[in-house]
Amino acid sequence: GLASMTEYVSAGMDLSDDKFAEDSIHSVGPGGNFMMEDLTIKLLRDKKEFYQNPYFDVSESGNPENSGMYEAAHNKAEELVQVYKPSVSEKVRLAIKDFFRRKYSDPSVADM
Repeated sequence: GLASMTEYVSAGMDLSDDKFAEDSIHSVGPGGNFMMEDLTIKLLRDKKEFYQNPYFDVSESGNPENSGMYEAAHNKAEELVQVYKPSVSEKVRLAIKDFFRRKYSDPSVADM
């Protein structure tokens, strides 16, 4: 979910001839409809494209009753936090917290 969104964004933009779609842009022209272009249909079905992400909902876009992408991702994050079970024992987590609490409360090492 959220990790795949981050991976998608951090991968950067693909500016290959196919993704740049210069031929499609010229053939459709200003004010034209790209939805029936072969390239558009091909890219919408590509599993690597962001459109395949569950947070990208185009079925109800523009409907004020539906949550947007940000809200859907936030709700999913909240849900994951509620059911999260740490794999590190409580004893280890407390020892780590105590270590950093002591380290950063000492002014001589606080900036290190």
